[in-house]
Amino acid sequence: MGLKSFLFLTSAMLLTVVHANEPTVEITGERISKEELEALEPVTVISAEDIEGADGSTTVAELLKNITLKHAFSLTDEEQYDKGYEFYQNDDYFMAYSFFYPLAEKGDSYAQFYVAYMNDMGLGREANKVEAIRWYKKSADQGIATAQNNLGNMYHHGEGVAQNLEKAVHWYSEAVLNGNAQAQFNLGQLYDSGEQVEQDYFRAAELYKMAAVQGHADAAYYMALSYKEGDLFEKDVNQYVNWLFRAADYGQMEAMYDVGLAYFEGNGLPQNDEKASQWFLKSGESGFAQGFYSHGWMLSNGRGHEEDSALAHSFFLKSAEQEYLEAMYQVGANYLYGYGITPDFSQAYSWLSKAAEQEHLDAITELGNIYHQGAGVPANISKARELWLKAATKDNVYAQYNLGSLYEKGFGIPQNFKESFKWYLKAAEQGELDAQVKVAKMYRAGLGVERDLEKYRSWILEAAARGSADAKEEERSWEEKEADNKGSQSSNR
Repeated sequence: MGLKSFLFLTSAMLLTVVHANEPTVEITGERISKEELEALEPVTVISAEDIEGADGSTTVAELLKNITLKHAFSLTDEEQYDKGYEFYQNDDYFMAYSFFYPLAEKGDSYAQFYVAYMNDMGLGREANKVEAIRWYKKSADQGIATAQNNLGNMYHHGEGVAQNLEKAVHWYSEAVLNGNAQAQFNLGQLYDSGEQVEQDYFRAAELYKMAAVQGHADAAYYMALSYKEGDLFEKDVNQYVNWLFRAADYGQMEAMYDVGLAYFEGNGLPQNDEKASQWFLKSGESGFAQGFYSHGWMLSNGRGHEEDSALAHSFFLKSAEQEYLEAMYQVGANYLYGYGITPDFSQAYSWLSKAAEQEHLDAITELGNIYHQGAGVPANISKARELWLKAATKDNVYAQYNLGSLYEKGFGIPQNFKESFKWYLKAAEQGELDAQVKVAKMYRAGLGVERDLEKYRSWILEAAARGSADAKEEERSWEEKEADNKGSQSSNR
C-alpha cells in the first residue's frame, strides 16, 4: 500500500472508528482505570516529521520501520538491546540486526555475538561468513563462550577462513573453560576421532561427560554408546542403559530408538515388545524416520499390539515420506501386493523406483516382477531380466531365484538349463528353500548339470529338514523307491 493511499484510508477510518469498535469500546466520560490502560495495545503515532521525505511508493511497513529505527536512538543501550532481542525472538531479523549492530560497534559483546550469528546463518541478510568471523572474534575476545565455540567451529571446518585445527582447538578450549557444553562436545569429538590432533580417548571421555552432565543430548548418547562398545570406557550394560535414558530424556531421538531396541532385544532391559514399540513411536515423533518404520513393523507382525496391517502401512508411509529407504521399499511392496492397503500399481511403481534409485536390491527385484507380470506397465521380459540380473549379481536371493525360473521356463527368452541351474544354485547356497529343491531335482534329472544322485539327496535332505513340504514329499518318494528296490532284489535271490 502506498503512503498516499494509507493517509486517505486512515482519514476514512477515523470517521468510522466508533462504529467499527462498538463491541469493545464504550465512551462513558469516566476516567480510564490503570488496569484498562495497561491492557491497551500500544499505538505508533505518525507525525508530519516522520512523513517528510517519503515518496508515493513508500509502504506503511517501511514507514513504521523507519520510525522505529529513528526512535531507537532515544533509547538507552540496555533498552536498545532488549528491543533488538525482542525482534530476534519474533523472527524479525532485519529489525533485530538494525538494533544490535550499533551496539556491536560500541563494543557490546552480546550484540556482537548476534551480529556474527545472523551473518553466519543468513538471518535477515545474505550469509556472510567472513563478516561472521570478524564479529565472532570481537565477541570471543570478550569471553562470550558461545562465540568462542562458534569461532572454533568455523576454524574447524574452514568456513569464512582457512581451516586451522590449532585455532579450532584453541577457541574450543577457551569455550570449554567457560563451561560451554557444545564446545565440550566438539572438542571431545576431535580427541575421539584423532582428526588432525593426537587421539586421546581419556580427554574425549572427560569432555563428553562434562557436556552430558550439562544436558547435552548428543554427548549423553555418545556416553551410552561408549559404555556399550567399550571404546572410551569399559563395557558396562547398566551404564549404557543409564546414559541411554538420560540422552532420551534430553530429546536425543536416536537414543529413544535405542531404548526401544534394548527393550526389543532384552539387552540391558527386560524384553518387552509393548515398551519397545512405544519408544520406536516416540523416536519417530521426534523426527527419527526409522522409529516410525520399526513401530509399523511391530504392528504388522503383531508384536506388542494386535496385528494391524492397515495401521502399520500408515506408519511405513510416514517413514517413507521422510525418505527412510527400507520404508520406501515396504510402502511400494504394500501397494504392489495389497498389504494393509488397496493394491495400486502406480503407487507401487513410484515408491519402488525411489528405493531402487538408492540401490535397494529388493526394490530392484520387485520392479523386475512388475515388468514380468505387466502390473500397471506393459509386460517387458527383457527389462525384468535386466533388473533381476542387476540385483542377482549383488547376491539378492529373490532375483537369483527369479532368473533361475526364467531360464528354466524359457518364457520370453531362450530356454537355458545351464543358466537356470547356475542361478538356482546361487540362491540355494544362500538358503532359499524352493531353490534348494530345484537344485536337487536338476541334479536328479541331469538338467543343466551332470546327474548326481548323492547331491540330489543332500539338497533334498537339507530342504526337508528346514521344513520344505516339496522336499519332504521328494524324500518320502525316494525312500519308498529304495524300499521297493530292496524288496525286488530280495525276491530275485
